[in-house]
This record gives sequence, structure tokens and C-alpha cells, in this order.
Amino acid sequence: SFSANPPIVCDKANGWDNFGSSCYKVKDNTKTWLSSRRDCINEGGDLVSIESPSENQYVSSKMALASGDFWIGYSTLGFFGRTWLIMHWSDNSPVSYTNWGPNEPNNHLGRENCVEMGITANGSSYWNDLNCDAMRDWICQIPKGHQMAKI
Repeated sequence: SFSANPPIVCDKANGWDNFGSSCYKVKDNTKTWLSSRRDCINEGGDLVSIESPSENQYVSSKMALASGDFWIGYSTLGFFGRTWLIMHWSDNSPVSYTNWGPNEPNNHLGRENCVEMGITANGSSYWNDLNCDAMRDWICQIPKGHQMAKI
């Protein structure tokens, strides 16, 4: 007979929180986009992919746990840091929603290939393209049902 493994629940004791079909974890020590992504992958996930207004609102509510703006998994970077012409999610999920700030993305000085989430003074969130070598906090995401890495 076949027995399915029980679904993975979010490991709240280790900082993972639940929303929808995923677990999320805010990291509040700044790194580059690529280093942040590597950290998420090492934990069994990836940088967050935001696919709806409600998910965007949930993720922005987590910014209080960070010391400032943070990386999300949107970029023009392909494998090994190569630049592509089109923005995509690092986990290859489809792009069905964006929340760009005014006049963004603008690829300032031709060097902004990664995306951060920021918060305005009135508390609304926005996305901004940024140089991938900037130092930001970040948020990881693991779909429920995927095994979290044991670190």
C-alpha cells in the first residue's frame, strides 16, 4: 500500500512563518542578492516569489522584522549571475503580479538587475530595481510539502 508523507509544517521555532501554501523566514543580516539567494537555497528554499497582492501584503508586513528594505527573488540574473533581458523569479515560478514603485524599474546607470522591496513613510510597499551587490536583508520562502534543510 502507498502512504503519503505528512505535509511539512512551518518550523516556527526556527523562524519560519506560514502564509498560504508556503513558509517564510526573514533574515536580518545584510548580504548581496546572490549571497542571500544562496542562503535560502541552503535552507531548502529560495528568495521569496510574490504572486499576488495578498502575498505582497503579507511579505511587506514582515518588514518590521528586518532592519530595512529587503531582497525578493525577482531579477534579470540567470544561472551563475549572467544577466538576462527579462525579469523573472529565481524559483522560475510564473510572473503574474508586480508592485513597482513610481518610475520603476529604471535600471539606473544600467546596473540594476535585482529587486528589493521597500516601504514608504505611510507604510505601503513598493518594488525597486537595485544593483545586485547592494547589501540588504532578505526573505526566504519554502513551499509547504518540501523538505526543509537541516542546518
